[in-house]
Amino acid sequence: MASLINEILPAAEPESAKTENNKAQKKAEGRERAKLIAEKRKAEGLVASQKNHNGHGSHNSSRSREFVKWVISTFPLSQKTVDDDTTANPAVLDVAAGNGEISLRLSFCEHIPTAMVDVREADLYNTLMKRIVAKLPKKWQEKLVGKSKEEIEAISSSIDCGSNLPLQIIEPWNTILQVEGSPTLMRALRKSSLLVGMHADASTEPIVQLAQKYNKSYAVVPCCVFPNLFKDRKVVIDGVCRDVRSYEEFVEYLSASDRAERCTLKFDGRNVCIFERSRELFDIGEIVAENAKVGMDVGGAGGGDLLGGCNVYIYVHA
Repeated sequence: MASLINEILPAAEPESAKTENNKAQKKAEGRERAKLIAEKRKAEGLVASQKNHNGHGSHNSSRSREFVKWVISTFPLSQKTVDDDTTANPAVLDVAAGNGEISLRLSFCEHIPTAMVDVREADLYNTLMKRIVAKLPKKWQEKLVGKSKEEIEAISSSIDCGSNLPLQIIEPWNTILQVEGSPTLMRALRKSSLLVGMHADASTEPIVQLAQKYNKSYAVVPCCVFPNLFKDRKVVIDGVCRDVRSYEEFVEYLSASDRAERCTLKFDGRNVCIFERSRELFDIGEIVAENAKVGMDVGGAGGGDLLGGCNVYIYVHA
């Protein structure tokens, strides 16, 4: 009888085997969930792609370069002239500038007077050689590779009158009150025409607030939200007021101004740029657009062929 039962009913699975099978199943389910989440985030442009890895530790090597291209094609920024004093008159204020690559691309490569703000001093020489010179054509690399800091500064000065290296301001940029309490930051803010912040973390919102308060153009590319640090942020989406906790909600929150515009930059990861032109530039932009409709020519204070496209520059100092 016992042998007949054993033939009909399979032998009971040992408890240890059950536990191992359950663990393996949970691991497989976890890997599948992680794969789906990664695919979703990649499709939404929220994670960096491996294809941009450049061998220098960055998966987003094009980020600073693409942002600078967009900036100089979007905003009217005059280049450095004989009488310019970068310390007194930075055209661009780069907040939470990090290693200074954006500031260097603007000042050293494009000759646009730039001041950079960060709590730590950047090694501009190291950034220049590793992130910019290394990507130049070989004929230019040969002129710069192996040069000392002093020689680089001399080359920078000879390219255009005065130094083309950005001014460094070693101060925090955390709140309106903190910035307004700093004579150095306020002097740089008042003299500049454009504020920028690339993944500026906690400095992102104060960039927008101060630019709007002092009528400056700005461009920010938000990244981290810090919902537990900024609990008072609220945003209305689809008629519902909610706390700002996600990246998407933060983008909507920063875009609340009537004049704020948005675009997607040409690099992977969190690449939504929120920007606003100063009131004078905003008004001129509408005039240019209206004149373009009726086929009128628009004159400017200067002109040029940047990034393969002809741009009309209209310089207005706020």
